[in-house]
Amino acid sequence: MIDDDFESVVRKMIEQLTETFGTFPEGNVTIRSWTGSFVNEPLESEIKPKGDEPIVEKIDLGDSVIFLIQGHFDTSVEPVVKVDGENVTVKLDNETQSMNLEPGFLIDLEKSNISNRNGVIEIVVFRAENQEESRGYLKLDKRE
Repeated sequence: MIDDDFESVVRKMIEQLTETFGTFPEGNVTIRSWTGSFVNEPLESEIKPKGDEPIVEKIDLGDSVIFLIQGHFDTSVEPVVKVDGENVTVKLDNETQSMNLEPGFLIDLEKSNISNRNGVIEIVVFRAENQEESRGYLKLDKRE
């Protein structure tokens, strides 16, 4: 009796899995539990940046995007921000390699700007209205 109940429960579980995930491929199928040795890692893992790597946050406002960059870099050197169509290339200091940022649209070079306050670089890029590719450098806003 117990074996029959167990088999029917397992059969129902497999039927529910096939309804949810579709049919299993033909042949031998092994189902392992999430708590077994098959999965050693937590279900959610967070990738933490290295200590010397800048932290970049992207805030999408629809017609514009704000990139906030903070980290361990030489704040006495002004960052250089180059715009090429939809791509933004940022060079933070003489030691750091450049990083590429993508807002997802063509950039209006005239409206967009950059500021560097308290070790946080803020890059604001606006969507180009005329759909022409812009090439050039963003101007640093010197307001404190």
